[in-house]
Amino acid sequence: MKRVIASVGVALFLISPFSASAQTLAELQEQLRILLEKIAALQGAPVGQQSMSPAGLEWSYTPSQIAPSSVSSLSYEQIETILEERGSATPYAVLSGLNATRGSVSEGMDALKIARGTSEHPYIGVYHRLVGSGKFEVSLARSTDLRTWQHVAVLDAPASQADIRILPDGAVLLATERNPNNRPYIRVSFYNSVTDLLTNPTVPARIIDLPRTSGASADGTPSFNRITYTAGNIGSSQIEISYHYYAGSVRDQQAIGTLTNFSQWSGGPDTTVNSALSARGYQHLGDRDYFQVGATTYELLEANPAEPGRSNGWGNWDLFLINKGTGEMRGIELSIPGGATSYGNPNVTFFTLPDGRPAVVLSAFVFSENSNATPSGAHLYVYPLSEQPVPP
Repeated sequence: MKRVIASVGVALFLISPFSASAQTLAELQEQLRILLEKIAALQGAPVGQQSMSPAGLEWSYTPSQIAPSSVSSLSYEQIETILEERGSATPYAVLSGLNATRGSVSEGMDALKIARGTSEHPYIGVYHRLVGSGKFEVSLARSTDLRTWQHVAVLDAPASQADIRILPDGAVLLATERNPNNRPYIRVSFYNSVTDLLTNPTVPARIIDLPRTSGASADGTPSFNRITYTAGNIGSSQIEISYHYYAGSVRDQQAIGTLTNFSQWSGGPDTTVNSALSARGYQHLGDRDYFQVGATTYELLEANPAEPGRSNGWGNWDLFLINKGTGEMRGIELSIPGGATSYGNPNVTFFTLPDGRPAVVLSAFVFSENSNATPSGAHLYVYPLSEQPVPP
């Protein structure tokens, strides 16, 4: 293996040497293009995220889950204000009922999760849509500005509730809630690069289906948390995944587990979160996302006091923000134009905007129940964290 030192960001990359014998010019160009994308991806990471190990990750969150160091001192109250869409700065975008163009038609982007893409398509997203008879399909989309989206391909079906993470070497993790027989389970897929995902999206390099939680009739809404990863070798990794399980076919509860070396899975109930929400009268817990500001990790999750689908249960989804260090928990009420009061599938991602400013992106799903004048479906709130571009 050869070490290449990038002049910007002083980032180290491990690459295989080119073969001087039987490779064609096209193959060499493809290897070089993939290498340059990986260099650009790391160099484009927001300030404060370049402490990631060049060889991978060491039980850490991926760059898009970590706030820039310039805002590492944000308080709980300030984060709450931003997530509730009440920040003092002018948002870059506030979009409800967000769609992707698919050929000559548009389709909803329910449960949208956004990740860093390539230089040509700097933002990519995974989402699901209903395709009939209670079945969903997960798709991949791309964007240059976070406002308009182009469908790329169907990634998994019947499946929903996807999550995606880009690793420091440019590799991709994808998780979906698969449901071929009304007993959902979690599938994790691995792609060697974002380019592989975009050009050959239906053929990941590795796939593993996780066994269901003991006593549960369903597992779903997977979210990637902390990861240990050796660059170029998913077989040497630990991947923490939070999810929900249908406990005794009675209520959805939170769970957390670890996938080791992409082959061994161990998971079980997150009793701390389940007990804390139960004390507030919330018995049905669903999707969530983790993010880090400074040294503090936060969890933003959806919860419902009623059984979804009964007694207007779909109209009662609320969000809660938990400080994972102190256990403090507060309700988050989004100030969405149109007055929607039931929302779920929260995701928090840190990006650099097209104009160079660092920003936080909140994506959520607005239920049609109690949506009032807000278009139901995917909701996107993009808030700049500074008026100054990220330094090169």
